[in-house]
Amino acid sequence: MKKPDWREWIEDKGACQEWLNHYLKTKVLRPSKDEAKLHLKKTDHNLNIANWLVEKHQEEIPKLFGKEAFYDWVITMHYYSIYHAALALVSREGYASKGHSPTLCFLIYHHYHLQKKLKEEEIELIAHSLE
Repeated sequence: MKKPDWREWIEDKGACQEWLNHYLKTKVLRPSKDEAKLHLKKTDHNLNIANWLVEKHQEEIPKLFGKEAFYDWVITMHYYSIYHAALALVSREGYASKGHSPTLCFLIYHHYHLQKKLKEEEIELIAHSLE
């Protein structure tokens, strides 16, 4: 198979379904119990830490570390928040994912094409966050 392309999955439901079937066959997407609450807890945890760290950059971090900043960690924590939120959506449907592309493929197929719960702009936000 060629390299996965989430933009193609948005445009072509059949291509998205082919990749979804591939991910299911190779077990990078697999049936699983609903662990959405766990993923949402991780989402909240990462957002809380990221927000706390941003707050600490106002006064405490400059006092302790001078000009050194830790915004790379803020970005990393926001990335993981988005990823765990995406995994929660997958988990709520009774599946687990072992990667970014399978997660995105699942979301596009189930929540964009079938259920029409996500808009293209929301898919793009998730996709750009996971790239």
